[in-house]
Amino acid sequence: MILSKAASVLTGLVAEIRTLHHVRVWHSFGMIKMIQLLLKHGRSLSFWRAFRLLPFLVIGSFNTVVGLLCRLIYSRKIRRVELHPSPVIVLGHWRTGTTYLHELLSCDQQFMSPNGFQCGAPHIFFLTELSFKRLFRFFVPRRRPMDDMAMDLNRPQEEEFAMLGLLGRSIYGSFVFPADGPMDKEYLSLRSLDPKTRDNWLDTWVFFLKAVAFRYPHGRRFLLKTPQHTARIRSILSVFPDAKFVHIVRNPVTVHASTLRLWRSMIQTHGLNHAGTAEHWLSHHVLSTFEEMYECFEQDRNLVPKGNIVEVAYEQLVHDPKAILRKIYEELDLGEFSQIESRFKDRLLEAKNYQTNRHSPVDADDLKAIRSRWRWYIKEYGYEEQLAEYDAATAVNIDRQRAGVMQSPKKSP
Repeated sequence: MILSKAASVLTGLVAEIRTLHHVRVWHSFGMIKMIQLLLKHGRSLSFWRAFRLLPFLVIGSFNTVVGLLCRLIYSRKIRRVELHPSPVIVLGHWRTGTTYLHELLSCDQQFMSPNGFQCGAPHIFFLTELSFKRLFRFFVPRRRPMDDMAMDLNRPQEEEFAMLGLLGRSIYGSFVFPADGPMDKEYLSLRSLDPKTRDNWLDTWVFFLKAVAFRYPHGRRFLLKTPQHTARIRSILSVFPDAKFVHIVRNPVTVHASTLRLWRSMIQTHGLNHAGTAEHWLSHHVLSTFEEMYECFEQDRNLVPKGNIVEVAYEQLVHDPKAILRKIYEELDLGEFSQIESRFKDRLLEAKNYQTNRHSPVDADDLKAIRSRWRWYIKEYGYEEQLAEYDAATAVNIDRQRAGVMQSPKKSP
């Protein structure tokens, strides 16, 4: 008994030591932000996951000291940067194909996007990117754990990770202490924040974008992707009235299953609690976040100037990516697509060989919740037929289960 327990303890210790070099979302924090987070949530800190904090003693201190130095040297220069008034922003819930579309559009050299290093080290990248990027590439997995897509520090990344590091406030904070439930849901849409807090978020966001632009030739247009922006159209337009939006949608049943997989994977990788501690709230969180996101989107998309938003379906993008890209360029007036079509060749070839995840058959209760709570999305984007197929398949599975129970032989007494 004692030996078994000792072996279990040793196994857990070895497993955590082997992952100490992994990059975590909270490695972007300064020391003060992490101390504040630990004071608030430290009671639920897992003993084994606490070992993950050891590298942060160095990383957090470095972020704090060098980040202050960066601000002192570059702050005034960065604030003087003028941004292109019409960024292109990819909208859509998690797992709808936003990353694929973002990476495709980033092949066009008229755009610039924050990259993985800049979003992962938002305090210090202006001084350290050129030298540190080569070093940290050895610590970043080549594939994303949730979907096996290619990953490296040069690829475009969503700036929400930078905002988490700069402010310590984002629903992505839920990855860190999942036992305490969803965190900072008010930062999904920014609507319920008091004006001072919302303005501070927007000022920090713009400063980060200017810091990124400071490293690129002036005049290039931003191409941004963060799923939360789908609920933030009103706030974005207050900063960029002429922003252009590409909204992508996908079969909601696939989105639900894939988003659950995403959150479980992120919690497993970045959490300071055991991953299973999120199961009591995770499914409801995915359903309610989607509801809030599209309630905001439905209310605000009419605020977008005519000709500044285009909607596409993931299924169509995968089937004929060039046709969808041509549609985006034409409807948003981004230039002549035929002149830059060849730039997409390598990325399209990479995507052609990619295999999407396979998910378990949808549960009848989940299907019922999706149909009820996401009905606006289902109707608006024409997914009724696909859900009818799921209904039929689920009914068959239930009948088979019932038949199996009825036909199973009784155990002898």
